[in-house]
Amino acid sequence: MTWLSDWWNGMSVLQQCFAAVAIPATVVLFLQTVLLLIGIGGSHDIDHGEFSDGGHDFADGHVPDHSGAFDSHDDVFHDTAHHSSGLRIFTVRGIVAFFAVGGWLGIVLCDTVLPSAAVIAIAFAGGFIALLIIALFLKMSLKLQDQGNLELKNAIGKTAQVYIPIPADGNGSGKVTLTLQERYVELSAITTAHTALHTDQMVKVVGIVNQSTLVVKPLTDEAAAAADK
Repeated sequence: MTWLSDWWNGMSVLQQCFAAVAIPATVVLFLQTVLLLIGIGGSHDIDHGEFSDGGHDFADGHVPDHSGAFDSHDDVFHDTAHHSSGLRIFTVRGIVAFFAVGGWLGIVLCDTVLPSAAVIAIAFAGGFIALLIIALFLKMSLKLQDQGNLELKNAIGKTAQVYIPIPADGNGSGKVTLTLQERYVELSAITTAHTALHTDQMVKVVGIVNQSTLVVKPLTDEAAAAADK
């Protein structure tokens, strides 16, 4: 390891200070990357909240009351998945990148004619740019993750088409198709209507039971209610 000792002793004090932070940060950054590639530790900087329904099958306030009607009010829906949707600058991965990039940049710049103050300033700026790049990367990853997950609350109020017949009075589920978050999807559905909904019938989504089942009612009910007004 003579070459390592020679390399270290050949550096200035400032370069050694930069190296003292750059080397361990680079090792940590390398380990983080390896762990991420094998699927470990990928959620430490992107921590989506998960829905908790207290052991019940009815999610986020969209529950049937005692009369069998479903509550579809949006104001009771607490979307924890978007708590981290902003630009998160100071993450573990970002701070590690700050020290790694800034440290190595400082080592290189020390061999130039720049004064020490300028070297420190440029190294700091380079590390901060790396910090911002990591933050933007995490934000884009979060956005892609959000786009990949369907939020059934966004289906409320949309028109759907019955694909598999839906039994009346919530006595079983069928299937409906609709466009949700720019994707054509097929989802389970039940209805509180007193008549069964047949294939190709148009319906309106009025609520959700859980994260995979919608509550729908015939569009004819909407037309009848409008006529009564």
